[in-house]
Amino acid sequence: MGDKQLLAEIDSALVDMPKIADFSTFGTQADAWLGRVNAILEHGLTAMEKVDLKALNRAIEMGKYLVTDRVAAMRAILRLLHRQRYILLMKIGSTGTVAFDQGMHFQYFDAIRGVFETATSDLLVVDQYLNEAVLSKFCVFAKEGVSIRLLGSKYMDTLQPAAGALNQQRGFVFLRKSTEVHDRFVFVDKQKCFLSGASFKDGPRNGHSVLTEIASCAPLLAMYESAWQGALEIPLT
Repeated sequence: MGDKQLLAEIDSALVDMPKIADFSTFGTQADAWLGRVNAILEHGLTAMEKVDLKALNRAIEMGKYLVTDRVAAMRAILRLLHRQRYILLMKIGSTGTVAFDQGMHFQYFDAIRGVFETATSDLLVVDQYLNEAVLSKFCVFAKEGVSIRLLGSKYMDTLQPAAGALNQQRGFVFLRKSTEVHDRFVFVDKQKCFLSGASFKDGPRNGHSVLTEIASCAPLLAMYESAWQGALEIPLT
């Protein structure tokens, strides 16, 4: 299987993922999905990761295996899928898109979280509807020392104290307000750009959504770096 086909299979599997509760009943679509994911992951995992995958499958089947329960096992498998996806994206050097049906909140959360975790120096998060929920859902997963720059507009009254609390805890959190913010982007290390089809606070709550890596990041980055420089700085205590 070629890299592009493998990437397409991963994206399709992420879209088709059943609900967590479905994995407690044997003979359902969830079993077929899990078999499909195992076949996909066979192409990229190390020998040790394959051993771990077997234990995760057992935890899903039994409800708990050793110290890992079903939900934790599913999250671990999703992390493996996203890891393989980002490795393929870096190898292929092209964009990728993940689609989310309405209500696929966990899959959306896990995909965005994975983007935040890849940053090594800087995150610029752009969304006029940024609120305090975005901090607890995504920003807490940024590595220590990574700057988190938040460029929003609508919910400063609640976002400011939450951002201040996060800044006291980890440092390197910055908040600005701009009326030039319309789309929803995450810029990673000033090199990569991801577009969310829905606001980060809502995800696919009200309809379908996508997460797309933009191939030509430089023009967008220049635009929003300019917007950041011209935005109103919101003090954080």
